[in-house]
Amino acid sequence: MKKPRETSRVDRIAPAQSNGTPDRLLADEDPDTIRPRDASYWITIYREMVGFKKQLLAKVKTDLQNVSPAARTDLAEDVVLIESQLARYERRLTFWSDRAIALGSVEGGDRG
Repeated sequence: MKKPRETSRVDRIAPAQSNGTPDRLLADEDPDTIRPRDASYWITIYREMVGFKKQLLAKVKTDLQNVSPAARTDLAEDVVLIESQLARYERRLTFWSDRAIALGSVEGGDRG
């Protein structure tokens, strides 16, 4: 009998989004943690990532105005990718904010 493959934390995925597609977790991210300190840590990480992607998105959108129409058409796909990543980070931030509340952390509820 074949032994089932164990999944690493990198392979783990978060609970499904509203469309049924689960979000990928970051390395060492454990959504089942019972430690408020872990929730606070992930809130900090995802706030940082959300802020970074928002700044990047604003710069890309501004810089797209300075390229040729042909380049803009192809580069516009980058905007879609960045927006998708930003949406995932915002969902994870919401998850961790809600998790912090459930764990009794004062950090919960402030989604950034």
